[in-house]
Amino acid sequence: MEFKVLEAKAKQRGIEEIEIYEVKTNGLEMTCFDGEIEQNTTSMTHVFCIRGVYNHQLATVYTEKDDEESMDFVLDTIIRNAKMITKDEPYFIYGGDETYPVALEKQTDFETVSLADKVKICQQVDALLKKKCPYVYKTEVSYAESMTACHIQNNNHLNVSKENKRAYIVAELIVKKDDDVKTAYDYLLFHQMAELDLEAFTDKIIEDAVGQFGAESVLSGDYDIVLDRSAVRSLLQVYSSVFFATSVLKKMSFLEGKIGEKVFGDNITLIDDPLHPLAQSFDTFDDEGVATKTKTVVENGVLKTYLHNLSTAKQMDVTSTGNGFKADINSPVSVQIDNFYLKPGTLTKEELFASVGNGLYITDLEGLHAGVNLISGTYSLKASGYKITDGKKADPVTLIILSSSFQDTFNKVFLLADDFEFRGSVGACSIVLRNMPVSGK
Repeated sequence: MEFKVLEAKAKQRGIEEIEIYEVKTNGLEMTCFDGEIEQNTTSMTHVFCIRGVYNHQLATVYTEKDDEESMDFVLDTIIRNAKMITKDEPYFIYGGDETYPVALEKQTDFETVSLADKVKICQQVDALLKKKCPYVYKTEVSYAESMTACHIQNNNHLNVSKENKRAYIVAELIVKKDDDVKTAYDYLLFHQMAELDLEAFTDKIIEDAVGQFGAESVLSGDYDIVLDRSAVRSLLQVYSSVFFATSVLKKMSFLEGKIGEKVFGDNITLIDDPLHPLAQSFDTFDDEGVATKTKTVVENGVLKTYLHNLSTAKQMDVTSTGNGFKADINSPVSVQIDNFYLKPGTLTKEELFASVGNGLYITDLEGLHAGVNLISGTYSLKASGYKITDGKKADPVTLIILSSSFQDTFNKVFLLADDFEFRGSVGACSIVLRNMPVSGK
């Protein structure tokens, strides 16, 4: 949709401000179930979100059509909808920033690989799982790739664009030994085919699944725990909203009014970095067109800032942190994390096991949407993992409940490992927790 034409037509109609937010996506997804391709889908979308201000009221229209006739319909609809609004609501058509950061450019080559070879990758993963593991019951392997391009332009001099490309291999393995059935799932994100290490990928899935055979509960009590980076990541993901200014304004965060106060232990530093070189995607601007930047949210246990969009920043009389994002193009702008992570330590995971001596190694937390309270910070979650015996990973553990609070957990961190990894928009390392209450048998 040609913005200059849209802008001229809007001006003719008396529309004071006009903005176009467009997203193009191209995707491919295929699924291999027990070695057979069951799904192969290619998708393409091109959607426009047009926002206009008429008579000091903001109205929004969505369309997938890209022609002059559609422009007329969109602009007439904006005027009609704006006339129906009777309540004055603040709105933001951002004028842009003087400079925008430059993201690390990740070269991709998966687009050049034939569809037949991508099918072979799925079948190769399936074959490796079955070759290496004698307990395979069911397998499901998927290949997916996506390209997303975003462009925002308005008559307040904002004109920014960005693009993200990535591909995934996803595998689920169900194993069965007598009547004991276990499941493991993992994914591998990559940008170039040379990054694919299918041997290591399948080894880990098999280890995760087979390692849980014979798992039992433990006696209730207080334990020293090594919390795996995946479990730490889960906690950071589910509790990330307590750092959102939207949650604070709604009085739905235990961090309300605590800027500048000590909220976690001295060794806890939490950072939101949209351009972190190890992250899986980068953002140079948010969905309001605000330039992104690195924010130290918690430094050595002290809360430094909330995360803001334009609306919350105005309400709190601060500047936006560039965290105004949409869940999808049809959703309103909210506050979201953008590569949020726990600053790692320098110890190996084996050194963490040795420091604990005898305790628990928790690898998985369940019930994260039902078993957490974001207002108080408390949680009670089903957990599984392994015993730590004489400083070594030992027998598998299941059917235990880890109960604490987000605040208490991150005040009890004794050691941090160097096994840092991003998954999605959250990065974490494994940690040692002292005297954590565990309910078992």
